[in-house]
Amino acid sequence: MLAPRHKRCLPLKHLAYPLAGALALAALPCPARDRADALRSRYDPATAFAPLALPSAANTVRGANGLPGPGYWQNRSDYQIHATLDPAAKRVSGTATITYTNNSPDRLDALWLQLDQNLYRPGSRGATASGRVPGGTTDGMVIEAVELLSGGKTIAVTPLISDTRMQVPLPAALPPHGKLSLRIRYHFTIPGEWGGRMAWGKARDAEVYNIAQWYPRMAVYDDLRGWDPLPYLAQEFHLDYGDFDYWVTLPASMIVAGSGELQNPQHVLTAPQRARLAKARTSDATVEVIAPGEIGTLPYRPRQDGTLAWHFRMENSRDVAFAASSAFAWDAARMNLPGGKTGLAMSVYPAESQGRDKWGRSTEYLKHAVEEFSRRWYPYPWPNAVNVAGIATGMEYPGIVFDGIEDSGKELFWITAHEIGHSWFPMIVGFDERRDAWMDEGFNTFIDVYESDAFNHGEYGPKRDSEYAEGGGNPVDEVLPGLADPNAPPILSRADTVTEKYRHAVTYFKSALGLTLLREQILGPERFDPAFRRFIAAWAFKQPKPRRLLPRDGRCQRRGPQLVVARLVCPQLDARPGGHPDHPGTRRCRLAGDGGEPRSNGDAGHAARQLRRRFQARHRLAGRNLDPHNQHRCVRTRAAASRAGGNRSRPRPEQQRGAIAERDGAASVRPSRPLSCRLEPQAPGSAPPVPAVRSDRARSSSAPRYRATDPR
Repeated sequence: MLAPRHKRCLPLKHLAYPLAGALALAALPCPARDRADALRSRYDPATAFAPLALPSAANTVRGANGLPGPGYWQNRSDYQIHATLDPAAKRVSGTATITYTNNSPDRLDALWLQLDQNLYRPGSRGATASGRVPGGTTDGMVIEAVELLSGGKTIAVTPLISDTRMQVPLPAALPPHGKLSLRIRYHFTIPGEWGGRMAWGKARDAEVYNIAQWYPRMAVYDDLRGWDPLPYLAQEFHLDYGDFDYWVTLPASMIVAGSGELQNPQHVLTAPQRARLAKARTSDATVEVIAPGEIGTLPYRPRQDGTLAWHFRMENSRDVAFAASSAFAWDAARMNLPGGKTGLAMSVYPAESQGRDKWGRSTEYLKHAVEEFSRRWYPYPWPNAVNVAGIATGMEYPGIVFDGIEDSGKELFWITAHEIGHSWFPMIVGFDERRDAWMDEGFNTFIDVYESDAFNHGEYGPKRDSEYAEGGGNPVDEVLPGLADPNAPPILSRADTVTEKYRHAVTYFKSALGLTLLREQILGPERFDPAFRRFIAAWAFKQPKPRRLLPRDGRCQRRGPQLVVARLVCPQLDARPGGHPDHPGTRRCRLAGDGGEPRSNGDAGHAARQLRRRFQARHRLAGRNLDPHNQHRCVRTRAAASRAGGNRSRPRPEQQRGAIAERDGAASVRPSRPLSCRLEPQAPGSAPPVPAVRSDRARSSSAPRYRATDPR
């Protein structure tokens, strides 16, 4: 039988209710440890100038139901860019005309832009924050002129530049729903192989240029912070959406691959190349547009001297990037998208990367990933997807990704799927990568897990790389050391405060595994998948925040993904005995009988329960009720467990499983078998002994993927 309502075990909706507060608590700096710990280091990036991120009240812009409200707005930035790449000088020079639309209700007396090339200046904040000696320096982005275009007049403006930010004062405030055009002339030196996210370097036969962060980009102005000119510290980006028309002029011998669709193939490609490209649009098999053996030969280019201007157009995007080389081979194949639409998957790579075990399958990998992500989650919106073998590696931009010349086999598959997966997070769903890296990296790694299983009947599955279960064992076992590490940052930490030691373990792996367990063990695919699709569709080409997964009202309303943060945030709140850091006298509630049925990947339900027990043993926080008025913790009695599962002290999964039902618009737990609970007062500050945590990694790749060892 069930205990009286006021004493029974709390359902999952009571975990979701205080999650907005949990987000704020997770973002607060940790309390100072003992004085000796404080003296060991003079700088802790997680606590110095830590932001106070409190949940926002629901309003007409961002609703309590986790969806954009009826009054949702975001500003828009449209670009026309004319740029020239000079390989001899290793320099890009250009003119960017930005049409900025103020959809906000505010009058703007200045504009803020991002000059990310200034990261490479001597003494930049990003170089200083990294703690490493830079591989080189440049003059950054040199601004030659800034002009406002208004009523046929050109007004020169003197900008204020600070590190990677530029403020442009306006002679007259831009009113709500007003529009203006800004023209900026600039140039910069392209960094060498030390450039990181963009660079130039040498392939076997010629130089390769990966060009990104290559024009002044508008900062975001939104309803939460107003202008958001967070400096570029070599993390990633937060950008507005708009349309891009851009022209790249460079030597005629070079091939350009860029975001968006090529607008003038008749000017920059030979007739045979155009014919092969047209054939690829109707072919599911890879078609060679430029074969490796044709590189450098006479028919390789329309002409060998002078320059050519390549024109690309990209609509409804937050950024564009391109790559160029005179050593590129090029192949392509049709992508089959939902609704009968098609696109082109394309790869460009130097001759030394060819081969069936190397880049010869890149387009196959790219095509399958885009088709699979489109089928499962949301249709790919752009005409092309391009994979570039170049100098800057493991980097994503809308419609184009940069990977390594030497990548091959399963590593090339995994990195291709991951980088093009970023088309969904954050290119379609516009997450703020500069603050919330766990959202774009974690969500993307999560969808990669299923792509690895789906490709060619699991040829490269399960996913085991630097982003997910790097040791090659069971993910649940591999995540445990990170959960037990007192120095590991919460996943909600601002991106630039997560050190390299924890970047993949927390930002990628922990977040993705949480979503995987949520989908397979807590909600089930039949509930999770529609909720996840709804979230993507609702926020496509918009800018959600973490709290959009965690509505203040705590109601599920078919939005299952919000619950993932309950599972991931709770162990990070306060590992010390004594309860909630703001309510030291509160008690904890341990949910009983919420085990999951094994759904896939072996006995994953068993693994999820073991992971939960280790949370409880290590932190006493799994399933903690954050309600300060709760004065008891609820535990499943051994007698009740025995009745549910014969003489077993632990119920079988199929008897323990709780059925989730909708009731009064909120998610509740309806046990499939009655559960009995007893109430035990818990003294403030009490805690059981903490056992050591073991990680018994699976010895064979054939072992169930999520099986964890029993800590008892």
